[in-house]
Amino acid sequence: LFIMAAMLTFCSLYMVGITAFERSSTKSEGFIIAGVAICVAFSAHLLPALVKGRQGIHVYSLISIIWIACVSATLYSHTLFFVTTQNERADIRSENSPEVKNIQDLIDQKQKWIDEQKTRSLNDINISIANETIRIEQLIPRDCNSCKTIKSKISSYQARKAAFEDEKKIAENIEEEKNKVMQMQEQIMTKKDDKRTDAVFEKMSKIFPNMSYEAFNLSSSVVNALLLEILATLFWWLLSPTKKKPVEKINS
Repeated sequence: LFIMAAMLTFCSLYMVGITAFERSSTKSEGFIIAGVAICVAFSAHLLPALVKGRQGIHVYSLISIIWIACVSATLYSHTLFFVTTQNERADIRSENSPEVKNIQDLIDQKQKWIDEQKTRSLNDINISIANETIRIEQLIPRDCNSCKTIKSKISSYQARKAAFEDEKKIAENIEEEKNKVMQMQEQIMTKKDDKRTDAVFEKMSKIFPNMSYEAFNLSSSVVNALLLEILATLFWWLLSPTKKKPVEKINS
């Protein structure tokens, strides 16, 4: 019984210490907050055992208020620890999903191809095409259609326009690929949300279809934290000796 009580208390102190340290902004603040949290958790486990057998309604009332406050603070730290741990595990589970990995590989391939393309924006290309079109239209109505110089300029402008149109096709393909990447990123986010859940939640969701994973995660964390505090407090209370009341002598 002592080993179980000590293990539960050690786990509790470790969890509140880690949770308090992670909430701090600096190391010095982390040690201070963790120290206070550990003392509060220790008090939550040992106060009932320390006052066991003591008399006085005022003592019990005062200790009960202090104990409830300690348990509430410790329960919050435990719940936060369990929720954070389960969320991290859910993130790892979603990242390691084969479907998510396949989509991410496709995104990386498309993004690599997009980065390798050296093209201007569609707006700049359209302006260049429009400028070449204007130059061609300004030369065609002239009377000197047979002039070699004009024909040479027209051919040059048409060649440049054709090159710009080819560049435009590449730019349009790039924009299309960018849109596909955005759609795949939205798809991968949906897949990640689906793969965050575990086997227990999948079974529970069939019984309670309206329950979200966040609600299930929070409720299970609260239950685990509550059980930890109840068992640790109970074991220490059972281990503490009960003070026997003095036996009054009866005068014969």
